[in-house]
Amino acid sequence: RLKPFRLAFIPRDEQDYWLQLAQPTNNNDIELSSYAQRIAEALEQHGALFHRDMQRLGLFDDHLEQGLSELINAGLLSADSFAAMHYLMQPAARRSKMRSPRGRWSSLRASPAHRSLSDDELAEFLAIQILQRTGVVCRSLYRHERWPIPWYNVLRALRLLELRGAARAGRFVHGLSGEQFAHPDILPLLKRANHLAGGTIAASDPLNYSGILDSGPRIASRLT
Repeated sequence: RLKPFRLAFIPRDEQDYWLQLAQPTNNNDIELSSYAQRIAEALEQHGALFHRDMQRLGLFDDHLEQGLSELINAGLLSADSFAAMHYLMQPAARRSKMRSPRGRWSSLRASPAHRSLSDDELAEFLAIQILQRTGVVCRSLYRHERWPIPWYNVLRALRLLELRGAARAGRFVHGLSGEQFAHPDILPLLKRANHLAGGTIAASDPLNYSGILDSGPRIASRLT
């Protein structure tokens, strides 16, 4: 089985935002094997390629699959079908018995359609995304996320969202310092939560902030 790699599923109309937030944005800043570099060059020269087309690059199957895995992990590769990703997730013994997967691979950063976004645009996009995901945003939560946009920029975007009625400022979570902002849709849920004794979420849930936003022990997202 190949080394684990990270996947992201994003709406196509948000692609420019996520690509600019991802770091690094220059292929030269990433250390890639010769296999991955050959695949990247082929995609930039010829555009999207099917898996069977890549098999004509002169690479052994193991080297081709390793190169694809590197490019995915580096955030440089996209597929228009999940079947292509699913193929790489299978053990080598199983892949050898499978047909070449459907779908084309393409370079995420080779398209001239990608536009450069300002820091203010990125900050507002990021503020909206975190509000929708966590319901409440504050400095300590944001710093844990390790985003490339400074908190001050996002804070300014949150204040502008408040003026437009797209966010609410206040003290929503006890024990957290600094300004807090909540998504308007979450306010009724927060009021009901005041009357609840507690709740349970999975340790792997993205909202598992135990030991991060409080002084309690950190609960690992997976067994080790």
